[in-house]
Amino acid sequence: MSPCLADSLTIDESQTIGIASMAMITAGAAYGLGTPSATLTNSDDKDALLFGWTNQFLALIAIGLGKVALVAFIDHLQKHEAKSKRAFLWFIAGSNFIVNMIAAILVFVQCSPAKKLWDERIPGRCPGRKRVQTFGYIQAPYSAFCDFALAVYPVLIFRKVQAFSLPTKIGLSVLMGLGVVAGACTIVKTVKLKLLTKFEDTTWALAELILWNQTEMWVVFIVSCMPPTTAFFRFAYRESASRVSSILHRIRTGEEV
Repeated sequence: MSPCLADSLTIDESQTIGIASMAMITAGAAYGLGTPSATLTNSDDKDALLFGWTNQFLALIAIGLGKVALVAFIDHLQKHEAKSKRAFLWFIAGSNFIVNMIAAILVFVQCSPAKKLWDERIPGRCPGRKRVQTFGYIQAPYSAFCDFALAVYPVLIFRKVQAFSLPTKIGLSVLMGLGVVAGACTIVKTVKLKLLTKFEDTTWALAELILWNQTEMWVVFIVSCMPPTTAFFRFAYRESASRVSSILHRIRTGEEV
C-alpha cells in the first residue's frame, strides 16, 4: 500500500469516527445535552448523558487517528530525512494515539455498574471519575504538546521541498500551524477537567467538556486532510484561470462568448 493511500485511509477512518461522534452529540442535544438537568425528564437526562459520554469516547479515538494521518502526510514529504526525525514523528503519533485510547476506555469504566455513568438514579458508585480527571491532566497536556509540535515541525520540512513554490510553502505552513489552535483548545479543556468531580448539573457540565473536545477534533481534521488535497485545488485553480483567460480573449477579439 502506498503512503498516500495509507494516509487517505487513515483520514477516512478518523473522519468516519468523528462524524459518528457528531451524530452522538446531535442526538444528545435533542435529548437535552447542554441544558440544565432540572429542566429534563428522567428519561431525557439519561439519554442525553449516554450520547454525551459516547461522544467523548469516539472523539478521543478520532483525534488520535487524525494525528496519525497528519504524521503520515508529513513523513511522506520528509522520506529522505534522517531516520531519527521520522522516528520522532511516529513516536508522537503512536504515543498520542495510545494515550487517547486509554483515556477513551477510562470514560466507560468510571462507574460500577457501568450504566450508572449515564443513569445517576440507579444504585452504585463512580470511583473512576477521579481517575478519569487525573489521567486527563496527563492526556490533555500531552495532546497539546503533540499539537504544538506537529504545528511547528512541518515548517522545517516544507522549506526543503523543492517541488513547492514559495507561496505554497507559506500557505501549507500557515495551514499546518492551525494545530496551535487545537493545542489551545486542549489547554482550555484541561482547565475544564475540574468539572468531572464537581458535576452538580451533569448535562450542562459535560457539554462544556464536549465543546472543547470537538473543536480540537475538527481542527485536527482540517489540518490533516487539507495538505493532501493541494493538488486538487491547484488543478481547479488552473482550470478556472484558463477559462477566465479564454473568455477575456474572446471579449477582446469580439468573438462570441
